[in-house]
Amino acid sequence: MKPNTRSHSKKSRSNVVTGERKAVHKRFAVAITLLLGSCIAISLAVTANPWRLPATPTATVKEAIVSAPALQSTARGRLHSKLSLQPAADRMRRRLGYRFSQKGREVMIAVGALILNGSPQAVQIRRSQGDDGENVSVVLSGQATLTWSSTEGVKSQGQMATGSEREIIERLVFDSPEQFILAQVRGNAYALLASSVRPAEAGDAEDYKGPVWEVVQVTEGDLQATGKPLQLTRLYLINSTTGLLDKVITKEQEQTITAELSGWVEENGERLPTRVVWRRNNQMLMELHLTTITFLSGQ
Repeated sequence: MKPNTRSHSKKSRSNVVTGERKAVHKRFAVAITLLLGSCIAISLAVTANPWRLPATPTATVKEAIVSAPALQSTARGRLHSKLSLQPAADRMRRRLGYRFSQKGREVMIAVGALILNGSPQAVQIRRSQGDDGENVSVVLSGQATLTWSSTEGVKSQGQMATGSEREIIERLVFDSPEQFILAQVRGNAYALLASSVRPAEAGDAEDYKGPVWEVVQVTEGDLQATGKPLQLTRLYLINSTTGLLDKVITKEQEQTITAELSGWVEENGERLPTRVVWRRNNQMLMELHLTTITFLSGQ
């Protein structure tokens, strides 16, 4: 009786393919050290998930649109002629909605709570687009007012902010999808560091089903000295499935600060995160919860 050479051959080929797949995974599961020697590492996966729009979450955001725009976008001055210079930023701009391309949504007012040292404070954040980028103001507990613009930098009650106040406003301003897009206007440098990136703890597991990211480094350009943030380089981790921002990583005094964005909602064509948590080496620094978001015309 002849041996079943066909079955044996198939089994051999299967073993070879499996071995090759494992070898490929090991070859490409390299660790990249984030942000000038940061101890946070992430591993490269072999295959990226395709871009697709996220399903509408169950959470809701109250949104008021003044002067509702038509579906066809129109140019809005010098600002919006610069918002398609960087491919990664342009892709995210389109996924976030119409507020970067149409009239009537130039101002975003977000209301919620900012938790500092375990104590929640009422917060109102106003982000206003202009020809030169964005002006941001933050009111804490109805009293302390922090502001930022690329020309005047960070201020507290009209004076130059320092210490923890400066750190708070800069995190709120820069660790955001808005600044990932609007940083183009300041001539910042964008660099795609890696694609199909997974957390280091995932290793080269073939059954990994968690998020994978594109890692884009953004470095401040020729901002005036007053407008430059303390951290000139940020790493933005963009979810390869949703095309939305999951994390922002910076380095402060040789320590890694990670901002995690979640609670994404979609209302009237606009996508926004409603929760941001900042951690230093896994220890919580501050947390932002948004309950109401309103879009207004800047006219």
